[in-house]
Amino acid sequence: MSKRVMTRLRSAGAIGISLGFCVVGAFAAWALMSAPASAQSFKDDDFAVMDHGVPFDGCYVGIAGGAALDNTSTIVSAPVDGVSGAASDGFTASAYAGCNRAFGPVLLGIEGDFGFASNGPDYLASIRGRVGVPVGGTTLIYGTYGYAIADQSYTALSGGVLTEVSDGADGYVFGGGIEQAIGSNGALRLEALEYRMSPLRFSPGVGDGARVRQSTTVIRVGLTIGFSSLFGGGFSSAGVDPDVIQ
Repeated sequence: MSKRVMTRLRSAGAIGISLGFCVVGAFAAWALMSAPASAQSFKDDDFAVMDHGVPFDGCYVGIAGGAALDNTSTIVSAPVDGVSGAASDGFTASAYAGCNRAFGPVLLGIEGDFGFASNGPDYLASIRGRVGVPVGGTTLIYGTYGYAIADQSYTALSGGVLTEVSDGADGYVFGGGIEQAIGSNGALRLEALEYRMSPLRFSPGVGDGARVRQSTTVIRVGLTIGFSSLFGGGFSSAGVDPDVIQ
């Protein structure tokens, strides 16, 4: 199977995973919001109190690791003869931090992360918004979208001369994931993110030269530690203190 076909399949897979998370999250939100009042565990008067005790409501930090799948596209034309040294598949490691806030059955949040991929790019970073729905009291399904930055580097061959091209680039990132609360302040997550950067160009003379647009699919597992005291509620499955809502 050709590299171009594999690239398209990976991109399609990343988009499919992300859309799948978003569809499931939207369905869960609709189901929760359309549930009859008789099915609620607490009175409506207590809902404001519950907002501060739902799972994942608060701030957190975490670490993650997984696979970095390269989807970089390269266009080469005169006077450039070829391009080498672009990113390839490898593994990734990163750290992240963020905050969530519950608004009824929906969780809104913001998260930043910084990491690297073993076979390029040397770093990947993003600041993203998150929209999620807690399901079953201990699980969060979410989608995410935001701004991303990364480094891009490759070597261009032109007229028998090798030139290294390296620069930072910005772009966007989107994806989704699922988190499972564990213990009193922890969670495990499975997440898929698609980073798409603006093109990096090299034009040594007359002609278009080379254009490399870096795109990386990250599929990773993370361990999250929450800080429940910031919003006065519980980050994990501990939930609301029964004495508060009586």
